[in-house]
Formats: sequence, structure tokens, C-alpha cells
Amino acid sequence: MDTTSTKNQLKTELEEPIAVWNASPALRFGVVLILLDFAWSSIVPSEPGLLAVTVINTLFDGLSAIGIVCVLTAAVKQAEWNGTEKMPRFDWLPRLRFETRVFGSQQPAFPPDWPTDFRPPREVSSESMAKRLVIGFIWMIPLLWLLPGFWRGMTALWGTPPIGEADWLLFVGVGVVVTLLHEATHALVAAHYGCSISTGVILPLAAYIRPSGAFLSRWERIFMTLAPSIVITLSLLPALFHADGWLVTVAFCGLLFNTIGAVDDLRSVWYLLKVPSSRLYYTSSNRDHPMLVYDRLSQLDSVTLLERCEELVKRLTVPLKIQQKPTSRYPH
Repeated sequence: MDTTSTKNQLKTELEEPIAVWNASPALRFGVVLILLDFAWSSIVPSEPGLLAVTVINTLFDGLSAIGIVCVLTAAVKQAEWNGTEKMPRFDWLPRLRFETRVFGSQQPAFPPDWPTDFRPPREVSSESMAKRLVIGFIWMIPLLWLLPGFWRGMTALWGTPPIGEADWLLFVGVGVVVTLLHEATHALVAAHYGCSISTGVILPLAAYIRPSGAFLSRWERIFMTLAPSIVITLSLLPALFHADGWLVTVAFCGLLFNTIGAVDDLRSVWYLLKVPSSRLYYTSSNRDHPMLVYDRLSQLDSVTLLERCEELVKRLTVPLKIQQKPTSRYPH
């Protein structure tokens, strides 16, 4: 009797990871990319200095980084599924929030009258800040993975900058300035689109701006989200190639902080690229109000490019599924 019970328990414990594996194309795809990097590392020539080998190594490092992101993102989703009935999803992080309006007039009544030719709005609740932090850290992994190689290349060209007490203070100062410029760029673009602006800080996480009071299209939201990454990167990148000494260090630190700040922005753009281009969004100045989403009445059921890519990944990884007799509780 004990033997039968032990076998059933072992069978159940084995079925759980198999069900997760079969339910997640991202997990299967990520493992394939990581294995490709390991395979290349085992056959790569050992002679240093070959440009072609260096380029291919960098390519496979990037693929491996993407693979790790896919695996960890799948793990976060799995943790969210398991925590649905047991505990609030990723709401474990204590925080203090301060917010104030800095630009714009008093907001109209909520919800507003929706535009003509659009369906009634749907409410979209924002993700918890703790969950965004976890997923944002996962999306930072490609940066952290490739950063040492980039630093080695930079120091080979300009030498290793001395890191003293003043340099660390400069590092912190650049981080503060770049964070303010990053959020200010978001705010300027949002104000250009007619939004009122509230700004705030969530301790100990991050600063943010809240655009509200205007209907924004998908492309307006994408441009507003990407604007700091584009503007600050184009401003600082030339300094890496046309300056020396402390100015190169300032530019490098600025790009580093801006990229870290853009991680959640890039994730938002990734999801925006998967929704219909005619969709409108409305956000209230009251953070307790949900975001409203408006779809056009004549909107056809179209498939975006990213959805096609996801479907391709799903089809390519189907042969990697493990056959399982019991019915899984996870969606396929």
C-alpha cells in the first residue's frame, strides 16, 4: 500500500513539470536557444582575435540571453498560476507612494464619453508594481549578460577609467540626472498629445509619470514610451566615440541608467505591438481608476506580426512536447 502511494506521489510530482513544459512555448524555445549557445561554445575555435569568431560569439551570447529571458518569464507566469488561489499575485512588496500633479487642468468626469465609431470601453487593471519589478528585472538580463563584453571593448579603446570616491559620486549623480531626464521626456511627449501630467515616486522602486485626460492611440503610446530611449541614447552615444576620459565614463553611465529605466518601457511596447493599431486608451488622473480601452466598431480580427512570431515559435516547439496521458490543468 505504501509502495503504491509512493509511486502515485512520484508520478504526480513528475507530471507537474511536464505539464508546465508542454504548456509553455516560451520555455521550450528558451531552452533550445540556451542549448544552441552551449553547443557552439563546445566547438568554437580557441584562437583569440578572429573577427568572425568574435561576431558569432556575440550573436550566440545574445541568443542565450534571450533564451534565459524566455525561461525566466515562463517561470514567472507559472508562479502566477500557482499563486492564483493561494496568495495575491506578486503583491508582497511593501512600498510608499507619493504623487502630485505638475501639469494640466482638472480632469473631466470618469468615465468620459467615448468617441464615435468605437465600442463601449473595457476596463484594464494595471499590473501590481511588484510583478512589474520582477518581470522588468528578467528583461534586464540581456543587458547584464552583454554588458561585460561591451565594457571590455570600451576599455580596450579608451583604457580603464579610475574609480575613486569622486567617480562613485559622479556615477550616482549621473543616475539621478538621467532618471529625471527620462521621465521628463515621457512627460513632454505626453503633454504634446494633450495629456495632463502627474508625477510621483514609489519607494524603494522608481520614479514615474502618469499621463491622463486624453485619448491616445496605440502608436502615440508607443512613441511616448520609447521617446526617452531614443532621445537620450542618440544624445549620449556619440560621446563614446568622440570623447575621452571622464566624459566617456559619464556617457557610459548615462546609457546604462537610461537602458535600465527603459526595460519596463520596452516590455510595454512589446505588448502594444500585439494589439490592433486602431485601439484607443484613456487613463484617469485618479490612480484608483482602471485604464479604459476602446476598440473600433469596424475593427477586423487581424493578426499582428508579433502574434505571427509567437504562433511560429509555438509550432516549431510542438515536437518538443512530452506525451502525457493525464489531462493537464494548464492551458495549451
